[in-house]
Amino acid sequence: MSTRRFVWHPRRTPMPDARPSELLAGKRILLIGGTDESVEAVGAALREHGAVLVEPGHLRDADDRPDGVVDLTSDGGIDDDWRPALLRTIGALRGCYDAWAEETDAARTCYVAVTYLGGRMGYRDAGDRPWGGLWAGLAKTLHQELPNLNTKVVDIDPADVDALPGVLLRELYRWGAYEVGYSDGVRYTLAPRREDGVEPTIRLDESDVVLVSGGGRGIGFAAATSLAAAHGCRVVVTGRHPLPGRDEPWSALDDEEFKAHQRDLWIRASADGSLAAVRAETTRMAQRRLLAANLASARAEGLRLDYEVCDFTDRAQVDDLLARLGPALSGVVHNAGVDTATRLPRLSDDDIVRTIATKVDGFVHLFAALRDRPLKFFSNTGSMSGRLGGMVGQIAYAAANDGLTRLGLWADARAGFPVSTLCWPTWERMGLITNYDAAVRYMTAIGAEEGVRRWVDELLAPAHGEVTFLGALGSALNPVQVRGFPLHREVPEFAAVYPRIFHLGTPVSYRPGAELVADVRFDGTSAPVLTDFAVSGEPAVPVGALLENALASAVWVHPAGDEPRVSWIGDVSVCLDGMRLDGGAVELRRTTALSTVDGRPVVDVLFERLGLGPVARLRLGYEPDDDSAAPVAVRAARDSAASAPVRWLGAVIPVATWHEGGPENRTALVREPCPADLWTVPLTPPLALPLAAVENIVRSVLRVRPGPLLRLTRLIPHGPPSATSRIDGDPVRGRWHVVDPTDDRPVLTASTPTSPTHPEDQMASTVDPEAVHREVADILVRVLGDYGVTADSVTRDTDLHTDLQFESIGTDLPVLLGHLGAHYGGRVDLFAYLRGLEMTELVDLKVGSLVDAVVDQLRSAPADVPPTAPPAYPPTTHPAPPSGGDGTAKRFLFVVPPMTGHVNPTIGVAAKLVEQGHQVAWAGYAPLLRPILGPDAVVYDCAVPPAAARWSERGPEVRSMRSIKVMWEELLEPLAHAMVPGVRKAVSDFTPDVVVADQQALAGALVAGAAGLRWATSATTPAELIDMEAGLPKVMDWLAGLFEGLRKEYGGPSTDLRYSPDLVLAYTTEDMVGPVPRPEPIAYVGPSIHPRPAEVDFPWDRLDPHRSLVLVSLGTISVGAGTRFLAEAVAAVRERSARLQAVVVDPTGTTAGDDDVIVLPAVPQLELLGSADVVVCHAGHNTVCEALDHGLPLVVAPIRDDQPIVAAQVEAVGAGIQLRFGLAGARHIGRALDALLDDPSYRREAARIRAAFHAAGGADTAAAHLESYAVRG
Repeated sequence: MSTRRFVWHPRRTPMPDARPSELLAGKRILLIGGTDESVEAVGAALREHGAVLVEPGHLRDADDRPDGVVDLTSDGGIDDDWRPALLRTIGALRGCYDAWAEETDAARTCYVAVTYLGGRMGYRDAGDRPWGGLWAGLAKTLHQELPNLNTKVVDIDPADVDALPGVLLRELYRWGAYEVGYSDGVRYTLAPRREDGVEPTIRLDESDVVLVSGGGRGIGFAAATSLAAAHGCRVVVTGRHPLPGRDEPWSALDDEEFKAHQRDLWIRASADGSLAAVRAETTRMAQRRLLAANLASARAEGLRLDYEVCDFTDRAQVDDLLARLGPALSGVVHNAGVDTATRLPRLSDDDIVRTIATKVDGFVHLFAALRDRPLKFFSNTGSMSGRLGGMVGQIAYAAANDGLTRLGLWADARAGFPVSTLCWPTWERMGLITNYDAAVRYMTAIGAEEGVRRWVDELLAPAHGEVTFLGALGSALNPVQVRGFPLHREVPEFAAVYPRIFHLGTPVSYRPGAELVADVRFDGTSAPVLTDFAVSGEPAVPVGALLENALASAVWVHPAGDEPRVSWIGDVSVCLDGMRLDGGAVELRRTTALSTVDGRPVVDVLFERLGLGPVARLRLGYEPDDDSAAPVAVRAARDSAASAPVRWLGAVIPVATWHEGGPENRTALVREPCPADLWTVPLTPPLALPLAAVENIVRSVLRVRPGPLLRLTRLIPHGPPSATSRIDGDPVRGRWHVVDPTDDRPVLTASTPTSPTHPEDQMASTVDPEAVHREVADILVRVLGDYGVTADSVTRDTDLHTDLQFESIGTDLPVLLGHLGAHYGGRVDLFAYLRGLEMTELVDLKVGSLVDAVVDQLRSAPADVPPTAPPAYPPTTHPAPPSGGDGTAKRFLFVVPPMTGHVNPTIGVAAKLVEQGHQVAWAGYAPLLRPILGPDAVVYDCAVPPAAARWSERGPEVRSMRSIKVMWEELLEPLAHAMVPGVRKAVSDFTPDVVVADQQALAGALVAGAAGLRWATSATTPAELIDMEAGLPKVMDWLAGLFEGLRKEYGGPSTDLRYSPDLVLAYTTEDMVGPVPRPEPIAYVGPSIHPRPAEVDFPWDRLDPHRSLVLVSLGTISVGAGTRFLAEAVAAVRERSARLQAVVVDPTGTTAGDDDVIVLPAVPQLELLGSADVVVCHAGHNTVCEALDHGLPLVVAPIRDDQPIVAAQVEAVGAGIQLRFGLAGARHIGRALDALLDDPSYRREAARIRAAFHAAGGADTAAAHLESYAVRG
């Protein structure tokens, strides 16, 4: 589809500082509109803070015109005339127009309008003053004609008008969102939310009459004929003029004769000076002629389509028409509209009033006459020009359409039938657009077939409120406008548009098509990439990030045409000292200017820094093989020619390990970072360049050619970056090629200044432990800085697991070790260090231990150590496909631990086996099993150790390797001893053919092995599927010792007790866990989710269908550890209560609830997931599987046990975001929720995993494998 469907809603947004902007002082402000009281109050506030109020008479003085207009507009009700207030606004803008059109300062001029729609822009009941949309549409379009004009619409509740002076002081000269509202002390803006397809719920037939105002031509006629053809209803279209009569001689002419008649009229008009009148007359003739042809065509097709004359701005004509249509009228499409596409100075008051009145007065008259009728629908034809602003010449048209939208919202809250406004982009070669080619530069058009289909679907759904259809945004956006643009990741062609917005900065001056000057702030708090590169020991802007910014800025001034593509980046010169951050950030002034060299367009980009002057410069070319050189006016920050020490940490942008093939040949593979690694913001831009490749080329250049200036001769982008880059380089000749290693697709070619080769930097033989400690702490801060970790807080005694919440296996501790290894090169292999640690050493791993390991390896390693190749693992072993049973009944004994999460997946498998005629029994803790399995289940009771009853009471400090050690020593090993007698009795009495032993119920494997029975493993969690032997061999030795002690006492198999050598049932998919290098056959059967009876009541009526639902649950064994985290999650939801509602599961009862946060001790989770949009949980395997089985993305905050591994898998497949349980606050949780709801990729990946789950088969596949195993003997 060329367009996507969005609805808009008020969303809370941060409140600006109550102190006015410093830019307000000295500004000349014209204050218009409002009441005497509001004008006096606002004027006094403006004067008090340094603004100069000017009188309307100054509009005639070309040298003394206002800097800004503050328009208090009109707070009139629905019965009040909007014309006087709006024409007053138009008069003021005309007076400022010429001066403002010449303005190049992007911060000086402004137009701010106040509306009185209730504080939420009319989207939560527009109150009784619904006219504000007129000024909103006007304001959003002004920038197209006045490129440096800042506009804003401020909405308030009329009851809060006393607060208006303070509100305006907050908003003036703080530009950003161009629609904001204040209600009950909360600031709102409007945000889009994608809502796909609607399903028709009402029917039309031959008894229905549908009125389509203005439907005789264009898109209205297309919709009218579609309704009549599809449903057989009578459709009445209207116009302001009668059909051509027989007394009008031109009505019977064919096309060629009509053109000749028009030419004759034009010739006569040229002679007598009546060109304007003839132009209007010939236009009316053509329209009436087309109308007649359309009606004749429809009737020839047998459609019940009639035409009536009606001017909807005349209430009497509207009443007469409705009386003629009678009670059969069941639907209205208010489609009437006119437009005069002319810039404001040439637009007459009559043209403005006519354009607006046709839309809004026509609606008011129709609604007033019909509001008590039992209509099936009432739909307005709106335009995206109202929602986002129109194009040049559409100020009145945009005002009319946004005015119509707000009136529709007002009416929908009051009518007994649905009222909607459908806001369309340009239709392909249809509608009121007079310059189609110009229109599609703003937004791509919608095809007629798609548009009509969508239109009819919306009418019959029927839709409520405002519905918008967005196409891809075009090149006609301007940089002053987009600062407040409410962009959504799912807007078509988002990836092409968003980088220019993200990298824009704050415009300082703008000359369309010529030059943009902007202040660009690089801030380490929101950009981890800025802390990954250091110059002279200080964090600095990486060159790649600077190039991304420069490329994005060029779009604002690039040559005319359809988005010309940059062919090359040349003559890059960067002062490295000028890139250093100051206090965690740096602000650069960027000048982007278009010029021509030898007749070819180029864009020069210059970065300047206060006190240093130019610090970077480059040139962009749009045509290949242009070798023009840009003048480089960049100097080193120091007079010395010494090289500024530079360092890459590799925490965000990986540092490549080069493979040398001689002095002229070096190759590296490097993983490219994803945008979310670079910037911690809700929406991140895609990358134009392979950033990791660029940075590693820069690193090589600075080694070969050190100095205070970095110079790159030419970069030629060939295509988008890939996930991994292969770099083939010749440092001697300065040639570099970057390709996608999967298919050798060229990505980038680079040429750098040539120089004699230099040896690689050698580390000093003397290693300073304090310096190593600082470097390790530096990397930790960059990895964890978002959680408030500082370098001063990282001491030698800092515990990596308890204090920093790192995990030892399967998650982020290996990632940290990888960063450290990349930082120190091949001389440090910290993975070898990790593999050499005993379990007790892993449990108490401190920063000091890592530092000592680094120091020891640096001191002992030779200067040049080739990188160690990663071990090659065998592929996962899969069992043969199940062939089912042989028709004879078998006996299956399930041995399960006293943990509900380990029992639930097996219930469905057992049920399927019983359905196939087999017998099933259970061995486990009967008080837990009987309530779950029911009274008919055969259960053999097994004892449990005392620790099992206290397992859920562990504090959050028992985590990571300490949790694993405690779990085996205090729970699983004692559980095996306790369960063996019960399992032995079950085997003796039940005589099973197959024992199905849970991985954590080792008694099943022990007893089955000792008795010579076949046994299969039930792996209800993926934790034990990871390759611990390769990663932590001493941990494996420790576990093997535990197993050997059990075997000596009870007998059993000689193999690993956690894995049956014949069959391992894994209740997950290979998509989730990846390849598992084990010899045992692993059957990935997917989750086994068996319907559970809802044991608790749930207040379904309290769920708000207009908000996204978040389920927050920490499972059954993490309750005691979760009080703090639940409080932070609740705070995150409350900050977003305009868009979110949460259900929080809190058995402790410590969390306070309300309509925004519904708190319950227990919920029917499977049923509730069907209503949820996102899940926040502890990464318990059952909760994760059930959420993904519903296609829901997750925020996962693992606490201990298998949860870190499950969480890492969720994040690795792109179905969620992982947080650190003990460190995450409301800010982190809220940001993660925003990302999951706004970025469709998470839901898309969750849906992919859901499909994989369903394809795996779950309980049915598991039962089939067990049947086959029982038959094989």
